[in-house]
Amino acid sequence: MPSSRPPPIALTVGDPTDSTSPAALTVRATLTAKAASVNQIGYVALNANEEFDTLTYELVRDRGTILLANLESSDTPNVTGMKFQRDINLINGQKLVFFEVVDTTLESLLAKNTTLQGFGTSFRTLDLSKSTDTAATASKGGNTVALSLLNESAIAGLGDLISSQMADTPILDFTGLAGSHASRVRLFPSPGRPTTTPPSASTASSGPMALCSIPSQTP
Repeated sequence: MPSSRPPPIALTVGDPTDSTSPAALTVRATLTAKAASVNQIGYVALNANEEFDTLTYELVRDRGTILLANLESSDTPNVTGMKFQRDINLINGQKLVFFEVVDTTLESLLAKNTTLQGFGTSFRTLDLSKSTDTAATASKGGNTVALSLLNESAIAGLGDLISSQMADTPILDFTGLAGSHASRVRLFPSPGRPTTTPPSASTASSGPMALCSIPSQTP
């Protein structure tokens, strides 16, 4: 008999042999099939100790991050030379839940609604299909996103880590002041945003990493 179990919607990224070390991991998301409309692909990251049943309005509002957007699947310029991909930097054991905003923007949905139900058909959580221990696919009738866990030789450096945070936190670039002398520099965190310390490269795990999907809850 075919299984009635719903497809998983949460992806755990971690080392199956070491679930406690705070190693830095990188997941690469690549757009492999485009929707007919211009949609946004986003995700919510959850810590290893956080239970997950379903996305809520508060999670999307506070932690939702837009990863990439597609061009329409027809009547568009030839963009075969462009790579529609982004890297997601995580800590060992964190979970990812992917969503798609259909023919509008997440900013617009949040401005006009106060509940996830109010988003209607403009918002959907993506289903996951795991192909190997280091690869999976996220899709639900629109865009298709291939997810792959990068090996140690391809793990992002400090520059990539900073770049991935540019959408959330402004980065000050002082390269134009090379050769100048600053006698006093003071940096202040944004109001209400705690300061964070990126994972040290010394915490990188040498063990095998794996993607683990978490089944969604049956109503």
